[in-house]
Amino acid sequence: MSKAQKIKGRNLMLFLQTDSEAEVVALSTSCSLSVQASYSSTATKDDGVWDDKELDNIAFSGSNESLVAMDPGASDLVHSALFEALVSGKSVPMQFGVPANSAQGTNGVPEGGWTAPTEKYYKGNVKITSLEISAPVQGAATFTVSFEGAGALSHVAGS
Repeated sequence: MSKAQKIKGRNLMLFLQTDSEAEVVALSTSCSLSVQASYSSTATKDDGVWDDKELDNIAFSGSNESLVAMDPGASDLVHSALFEALVSGKSVPMQFGVPANSAQGTNGVPEGGWTAPTEKYYKGNVKITSLEISAPVQGAATFTVSFEGAGALSHVAGS
């Protein structure tokens, strides 16, 4: 059995599909995916002092922080495309993982941009729940997009 390989944070990316294909969120500085489970007590008098739990539901959520890019010709998702996804209220397909064309030692964006993962990633549909721009007088303007799962989250295994 081989030793597990660590993945640097810069290699994990969030892809959302607001149009015809999944695109990475432009100029991302950080992204996260969180899975939560809620349980209710199913303890009976027969269990004595020990509690027992039953799964009620599972939910997922996440966010992405990026530098602001409002170029309508950009190939990656920018604030305006995410705004349209938010106000439409439609579910947006999401993938979270290492891009298919990522190599651990590569510096910079590959020719043609990042491509969505094809193995070892998480996928599901999400609803964009918030979009915030922060524009300090000094420093870069940033935005944060947050989402909540709309249905199941699944893990796609590798080959």
